Amino acid sequence: MTLRTGTSKSGAVHRYYTCSTCARQGKTACQGHATPMAKFDKLVTDHLIDRLLHPQRLTDILASINVRQAERALELDKRVAALQSEVAEADDKLRRLYRMVEEGRESRMLLSFMISIAKA
Repeated sequence: MTLRTGTSKSGAVHRYYTCSTCARQGKTACQGHATPMAKFDKLVTDHLIDRLLHPQRLTDILASINVRQAERALELDKRVAALQSEVAEADDKLRRLYRMVEEGRESRMLLSFMISIAKA
């Protein structure tokens, strides 16, 4: 379909859709009829509204979205818990390191501890 326009003798512009083959090659290629743009657009829009915005379809879509959001929230909660665990472990290691430095333990022990932290 191709948008075409025409102007009447009174100067009013009329917009309509016509077969693109008919518009390019003439009536010998296609006997297509012109349809007023407003009428055709209303038919298409009404059909889409009936199909896409049907209450049951909207309910199903929203339910699916809610399920996906709940799954993502659960994944995020798990990730936050894992990160909090890592932070707690790192804090514990730092406390032990500070304690070792304050108590003046052997430097060899301190070095092995720092190497283990670097590997983690």
